[in-house]
Amino acid sequence: MRKSILLILLIAFTFSCQKNNERNKATEYLQNVAELTNKTEKLPRKVDEYTIAEKVTYDSDNNIITYSYILTDITPDIENKNEVINSLKAIEINQIKRAKENQGNDKAYKLLKVTINNVYKDSKGNEFYTFKIKPEQYLK
Repeated sequence: MRKSILLILLIAFTFSCQKNNERNKATEYLQNVAELTNKTEKLPRKVDEYTIAEKVTYDSDNNIITYSYILTDITPDIENKNEVINSLKAIEINQIKRAKENQGNDKAYKLLKVTINNVYKDSKGNEFYTFKIKPEQYLK
């Protein structure tokens, strides 16, 4: 009886260690995604006439990868704010589709249930528009 209990505890411990090792590898992978994106894309970098891709960060405590952008022509007192927000909502829909294609089958994103956060700032660095893509929106 005692041997059976010890065997069960050993199996449970081994499984727990393997699961933690997988989580650690997935966390390291996502930290590398953020770092490599910043380096290979040479961020911050102007991506179009109005947008600077600022940086990518990964918050391993909350499993959130954040893509930050600066809208160079947007000021805090912008008059056509609703028009700009409608444009950003269209980008949001497109980003959800892209997340399904790019991260939908990614093992690390699945294991950690990563939220993809997109932050758009005005030209003064104030948050202008933000949207989150939750795991249930993109995971397959």
